[in-house]
Amino acid sequence: PRHSGVVYSCYLTPHHVHLAHAVTGAICVACCVSIRATVASGIARLSADRATQLATESIAEVRIEHPSGTIDIPLQTEGHGVKFRIQHAGIVGTARKIMQGKVYVPETLWP
Repeated sequence: PRHSGVVYSCYLTPHHVHLAHAVTGAICVACCVSIRATVASGIARLSADRATQLATESIAEVRIEHPSGTIDIPLQTEGHGVKFRIQHAGIVGTARKIMQGKVYVPETLWP
């Protein structure tokens, strides 16, 4: 990861790398990061405290970095070790900018 995420992930298709990350792919990566002894948990940048939080708290958030930013995946889990289960994973979306009735143009497109 380059910033505040626990892992950097690119979403690939046969012809290119997407600029963002598919929600379903990000949920999968977040789940794999939270399960000990997986390839994803082995490469994730987790402090000892963060790894303990993911392993012991029933609700935790995993930030996945991708080429155009980050996506936060809240996970609800239960159990430990072989009894570890992911009960819920998803995203928290917002339509706040859309509902304000304004057009947001990236600075890179403005002369």
